[in-house]
Amino acid sequence: MGKPLKRTNYCDLLAQGITQIGEDISAVERIFIKDIKREEIRFAWYKEDNEGKRRFIPRPLDLTEVELLELIKDGVNKEVFSKEFREELKKITKVGIADVTHTLTDDTYYVSPIVSIHSPKYISHSIGETIKLLANDNWSFSGKVGKWDYSLVDMWSREDELIAIWEE
Repeated sequence: MGKPLKRTNYCDLLAQGITQIGEDISAVERIFIKDIKREEIRFAWYKEDNEGKRRFIPRPLDLTEVELLELIKDGVNKEVFSKEFREELKKITKVGIADVTHTLTDDTYYVSPIVSIHSPKYISHSIGETIKLLANDNWSFSGKVGKWDYSLVDMWSREDELIAIWEE
């Protein structure tokens, strides 16, 4: 990690994902606690005043499941969570997402064995939910493509981007 976003006597704020509804700001944060010399994940609640200044509220953060999912997605996008944690998180979901490459030399499509950069945004507990998220973001079904294990999976496209999705 680079330079901390903020330093206090208690901790350094290393990364932060947020969502905001009105003056209420929900945050998931990677912090380094100075006294025990350990990185931790903190869920926090802030209030924003009329000048845009945030004030930490030392109370529990209560969210709906939809709000929590949006917060976690932003936390993933802002690298609050380690690569190892994200890999473990993927194991509890039932949908796989990978980039697809199209080669012009033999007009073949290949599913990458590496997780797509789009995974945090579209990963879901069900293939139906993933399809809804993709459709809402202007992706369209483009056909089937062979995965590295020789199974056929759905291919989706948006402009010049291609991804494959499948149920685990």
